[in-house]
Amino acid sequence: MRSIRLFLIISICAVALMAQGRPWAGQNAPGAPALAAVKEYLGLSDSQIQQLQDLRKQQIEETQSIRQQIREKNQELVTLRRQTNPDPTRVGQLVLELQRLREQLRNINQNYHERALALLDSSQKAKLDELTKQATRMNRVRAVVNGATALNLLLPPAAPGAGRGAGQQ
Repeated sequence: MRSIRLFLIISICAVALMAQGRPWAGQNAPGAPALAAVKEYLGLSDSQIQQLQDLRKQQIEETQSIRQQIREKNQELVTLRRQTNPDPTRVGQLVLELQRLREQLRNINQNYHERALALLDSSQKAKLDELTKQATRMNRVRAVVNGATALNLLLPPAAPGAGRGAGQQ
């Protein structure tokens, strides 16, 4: 589960850069700083970045129709549930179809994740494991902060510029 989360982080960076064309064409391209940070942290080569981007593009293309089916079935389920007397058989069918499609998606994503990890050397995998541990700690801290804020033990962060008068800068 943790490695999937990390792969998603890398994938998001890769997708953002794929939309930009050549990822290293300029540091001002949206997403370039995040991908550059991953590249630097893991010590990825340009070739590895390209292979990861190619894999991610293939994954997106392969899962596109499944994601579309999930959207359509979710919409149908929402429409059915809004009816006064929804057909329970159809609702059940949709739930099972959605479950099957999501499992397909998970399997495809797991396959691409394993293929992406295979592109890393042992030192890069070790760094990735450390990054995963750090992300897990950050998630725990975030949950504690959210809970403490909900109990009014911590004040929510002030919005930028909040508390400033009209003449204050």
